[in-house]
Amino acid sequence: MTALNTFPTPHPEDTWQGSNKAEQAVERRLDVILSTLDGAKADNIAIIDLRGRASFAETMVIATALSGRHMGALARHLERALKEECALSASAEGSDSSDWTLLDTGDIVIHLFSPEGRTTYGLERMWNSALDVADAEEVVIPKAGR
Repeated sequence: MTALNTFPTPHPEDTWQGSNKAEQAVERRLDVILSTLDGAKADNIAIIDLRGRASFAETMVIATALSGRHMGALARHLERALKEECALSASAEGSDSSDWTLLDTGDIVIHLFSPEGRTTYGLERMWNSALDVADAEEVVIPKAGR
């Protein structure tokens, strides 16, 4: 007789709670990212919801650095905050560039631009649904399926 490995079917409520925990983790990471950027004086912070539009991430955060040194400092602050507060290792790519640095946390992609780089690459225009944090009273990540 052949052994058959079977796994219990999760109770629907357990699946929902797992999904809710994952959403809470993403919300927590986003809170850490936004507070770190704001605390480090990043300019013009914007959030773009990518769910249903891209497979590489759920959310994109875009911010402007005031100088090349500021961009490097923002990246280091984000790396440290994500590691200390979310136990997440995210390393900056392009940190030697003075126009654009990227950090990828899996669910959230962070783009740090110089003012000129932000204009040149125009990610907000490309994705066309940025939410300006300065204009928002509260940032809300829409629930999946809504």
